[in-house]
Amino acid sequence: MHWADRRVCVCAPADCSIHLHSSRASKSGGVMDVYRGTVVHCLRPQEMELLPDHLIGVENGQIKFVEPGERLEELKEQHSFTVHTLPNSQFLMPGLVDAHNHPSQYSYTGTGYDLSIQQRLEMFKIPTEAKFADIETARTIYQKAVRRSLLNGTTTASYLATVHLDSTMELCRICADAGQRVHVGKVNMDHEQTKNSTQHSVEETRKFIKSVREMKNPLMEPAVAPRFASTCSQPLLKALGDLASELAVPIHSHLGQQREEVTRLLQDNPSSRNPAHLFEMAGMLNSRTYMAHCVYTTEQEVELLRERQVGVVHCPNSNFSLRSGCLDVRGLLHCGVTKIALGTDVSGGYTSSILDAMRCALHTSKAVCFKNDGQHYDPLTLPEVLYMATMGGASVLGLDAKIGNFQVGKEFDALIIDTAAPCGNPVFDLFENDTNKDKVSKFFYLGDDRNIVSRFVAGKKIIV
Repeated sequence: MHWADRRVCVCAPADCSIHLHSSRASKSGGVMDVYRGTVVHCLRPQEMELLPDHLIGVENGQIKFVEPGERLEELKEQHSFTVHTLPNSQFLMPGLVDAHNHPSQYSYTGTGYDLSIQQRLEMFKIPTEAKFADIETARTIYQKAVRRSLLNGTTTASYLATVHLDSTMELCRICADAGQRVHVGKVNMDHEQTKNSTQHSVEETRKFIKSVREMKNPLMEPAVAPRFASTCSQPLLKALGDLASELAVPIHSHLGQQREEVTRLLQDNPSSRNPAHLFEMAGMLNSRTYMAHCVYTTEQEVELLRERQVGVVHCPNSNFSLRSGCLDVRGLLHCGVTKIALGTDVSGGYTSSILDAMRCALHTSKAVCFKNDGQHYDPLTLPEVLYMATMGGASVLGLDAKIGNFQVGKEFDALIIDTAAPCGNPVFDLFENDTNKDKVSKFFYLGDDRNIVSRFVAGKKIIV
């Protein structure tokens, strides 16, 4: 678990943008954007690549080449492009992926964490989500939630909305207008405390999927989203599983978040071996399924997740804030569950920042290490959590062929980070002997949204 630091050239020169036209046009006939500077990304789970003075060529939103800066003159003979040169304080990294976020809960993020999860549910979640029957209320909250997500560098998000079809479609329109890459799920429940019948829930979900696909937005994917196994009858889960299979859409839900929830679920379903078995019986566990939390999963459940290639979304801030527990990510990896992403679980977590999720994931892993007396247990490393925040998230969402790092052929979802920003009152301090590696590490541990100076999705610069 290490950094791959390729010191091929000196750092890039001062900040500027220069139009460079070769004697031959780009093969596709378009004009390419080339970003020159330090590049940071992960090709493998345990290795962070740091590439000083590299060139990333982007055309029509797609990465055409990643080359050392010394090849600039040679590349000018092959392409027509504009060079955007980053100053020494900046570096380029992949956009962050938030694989589990409840934007409908954003308005009360940061409140009520002294309450039990049940008290918080009754005091905040139920009355707040009921208001989403009103599309104006939904629009106000969703606009702020999506903007905050983008401000924090989340170029790809998986959102769970509410049971309301119209307001969930409003969330889709807001995401489309903002330019964020998203999965969106209309929540499903037919618990006795809700007014949704099994049939109505399934019909509304089918309408939702059809409406999203009619938007023809290549950045947007609808998802089937049972809230919890405990809020859905087995007939509803089965119908949703059939619908997801028929329409080839991902499935996004929760599993093993709270010990009390697991106990109650098994009491209500005595014929079930474990909560994952309920999803399995409904045909809902497959390579396009991802489950948030998974703190309280048995060995049998973990083996089932591995066999079905189900993704896991680690939400460490929420797990601490709601006193859920500590997910043993290293244990999952050792058992062969390799598709692991990070999520903010707003408002279970108190911030929309995946940077925070990375840090909390490191803390959680060390807490698990303490629990095991540190014997034969390796806590997660910074390269591993960066992988989870980028490539891991892409893999869980089924987007690893498109995004997650800067491999040629992928779409350019990226962030430009300025370790010196904002000028005059920096977020953290740098020193004369700080290396590129030091600057990158300090950003991941100390930085925040003020250090993110540019955001790109599929090559398009996002304005927030």
